[in-house]
Amino acid sequence: HNEALLPQSHYTVDIALGPLFRHMRRLPAAHGALGAQGVVVEVNGDCHYLPDGRLRPEARLKYAHMRAAGWEVVELPYWEWPSGAGEQGAYLAEKLQMQGARPRACAS
Repeated sequence: HNEALLPQSHYTVDIALGPLFRHMRRLPAAHGALGAQGVVVEVNGDCHYLPDGRLRPEARLKYAHMRAAGWEVVELPYWEWPSGAGEQGAYLAEKLQMQGARPRACAS
């Protein structure tokens, strides 16, 4: 399992889409819900949740710290993750779009 170390923090994340992602998508710095630093995607397995299905306190605190540092956090709960590769790409695109990151073609 490869993770990225978030700049200027001690947090590791599953996927970090920084300013380059914003530039490639032609998004202004203050685009909707997107954080100024970029987008963090966290794939949450069952260990991230309490028995009643709520996110564990340490995960909520981590996400709060990342949001305060200017990152938008996209959570992908394990029970929502599709099994097919094509469905996974569509699911991720939908989650990013829900955060205001509309996929667009890059300029050549």
